[in-house]
Amino acid sequence: MMTYDEMYFEARKMEAEDQIHNLIADYCFEHNMALQMRYYSHWSRREDIRHEMPWGNTTGHEHLEYNNPWADRVRHPHDARVLPAGSLFIHLITTPIIEVADDLQTARCVFLSPGIEASAVRAAEGKDMGAWAYSKYAFELIFEDGEWKIWHSRIFPVFRNDYFKDFAKAPEADLTATKFREGLEDFHAFFRYTPDCVMPKSEPEIPLPYNTWEPGWNFGVD
Repeated sequence: MMTYDEMYFEARKMEAEDQIHNLIADYCFEHNMALQMRYYSHWSRREDIRHEMPWGNTTGHEHLEYNNPWADRVRHPHDARVLPAGSLFIHLITTPIIEVADDLQTARCVFLSPGIEASAVRAAEGKDMGAWAYSKYAFELIFEDGEWKIWHSRIFPVFRNDYFKDFAKAPEADLTATKFREGLEDFHAFFRYTPDCVMPKSEPEIPLPYNTWEPGWNFGVD
């Protein structure tokens, strides 16, 4: 039979898992509204936060706003209205695996993320507006000032392709072409499905139970 202290410990872990799941779900809603800048209030204020995207990586809270592939301010809450007509971003989270450290100070989680997008920019380039967009997420969180905050985040792209095309035949161009944009640091090899690869690639690493945080889980340059 569990002691009171053991039950209290397990209850705190379950509470943390619910809070973390809601926090990541909030990211999906903010992204759907092109308001990631508003979501950044959920990030830690630490100098070593890490935001790793397919087109480049940033370190530090002051650089979060620079990590988008269009190199503009469209994701600021006051600028979302300038998105071209027809823009749509719906990226879901499914299949959560959440592990809270035994010291209750950090947590790790991964999600699968199917999604759809529509872009007036693609239409202007003569492409179909609609696209499938599938990826995987990995997060490390830290308990800071009584709240769970994003500490490290990485997106693992799987594929993005036109809605009416076979995703196995039409992989999109490598987005790391934007890697030289000001504000970005290094970047990961941009992995995406092609008929010549074995999929799924074993990434991200699934979190296992752990006592306290140590570096080396899913983050860092390939």
